[in-house]
Amino acid sequence: MSNKLNILFLSSWYPNDVTRTKGNFVQRHAEAVATVCNVCAIVVIEDPSRRKKAYHIDRKMIKGVDTICVYTKPGFGKYTKWLRFFRGHDKAIKLILESFQPDVIHGNVIFPVGIVVKKWALRLKIPFVFTEHLTSYLPANRSYLKSRHLKSIRSAAETADMILPVSNDLLLAMKELNIGNNYEVVPNVVDTALFKPLKKQRDRKRLIHVSTAKDYHKNISGILRTISNLKKERDDFELLIISDGETMSHQHLAEELGISDLVIFEGEQPIDEVGRKMGASDAFLLFSNFENLPCVIIEALSAGIPVISSNVGGIPEMVNEHNGVLVNPGDEVELLKKITLVLDSNQFDSEAISKSAQDKYSIPAVSSHLLRIYNEVIKT
Repeated sequence: MSNKLNILFLSSWYPNDVTRTKGNFVQRHAEAVATVCNVCAIVVIEDPSRRKKAYHIDRKMIKGVDTICVYTKPGFGKYTKWLRFFRGHDKAIKLILESFQPDVIHGNVIFPVGIVVKKWALRLKIPFVFTEHLTSYLPANRSYLKSRHLKSIRSAAETADMILPVSNDLLLAMKELNIGNNYEVVPNVVDTALFKPLKKQRDRKRLIHVSTAKDYHKNISGILRTISNLKKERDDFELLIISDGETMSHQHLAEELGISDLVIFEGEQPIDEVGRKMGASDAFLLFSNFENLPCVIIEALSAGIPVISSNVGGIPEMVNEHNGVLVNPGDEVELLKKITLVLDSNQFDSEAISKSAQDKYSIPAVSSHLLRIYNEVIKT
């Protein structure tokens, strides 16, 4: 019999057939924990394509995680939608309890799954913790946080054994909003086998950007305008944009700015392919208006490439003079100067950048951190 702890992941966001990449950072936490514990992950999602059965349960073993996706039939109004959300969790949890007795429930993104986490932790008389990624807690993005959602979040978090924000910046924002009591920062995780330094084999230096490409968040238009101004000075570089979101408007802007020859747009790709392209690039570029602790920056650092990023959220906790440069959000003049600096610089040590990232964000580092926390909340 295994002496490993049994950890139940309940998540507001988790990759599934409807939202394939949303919450992939939660999935990576689950997969990291699965190297030291037995892990079952459950997500309940409304599926517009399902019109007959109210619930369809799909169960697979994915990278060591017993993954259960419950797809619900669209409801008539919010009441039916939420009823199926809660009943879907009950069905999945009762299913796993036939063979899996959790020692800890690990909730991810408190709203809306927090109520389910608290209910089942109390019913099973086991501890529960929450990892939080939500940018809506941050002052710059707080207008998106509805008061009724905040009330639900506080209720779910008030008796949690531990709140685990992914950055110190997020921790301070949650404390300011009086969410929960006990806190400890646990960062996002990177698979260092996929994201590692690779040999550069191009004439041009390559900047790489990976995101959803939502302009209000990632400010792609600001990046493209800056690239347009940079093109007036040099053409010894290119920008690769990889996105699982809509990029047509950005492609049109690139054409209008006359930079289509320097900007390459690519769609959603497997994570190993992203890792290969990241490792073969010369620098990572992010110009977001707000962030928490972006996995893409951790991946870039693990791949040994310097980061050019806006100075927002938890990013200053990751980026320093040894592994990148920071700019004020929205400052395109400063961004132009910093891109030029990095393109012309020899100060960044790829192997040192990668080693430092592995020490903080690797699967062994993060899984051992979470295992210690699980054991602590079980004891207390």
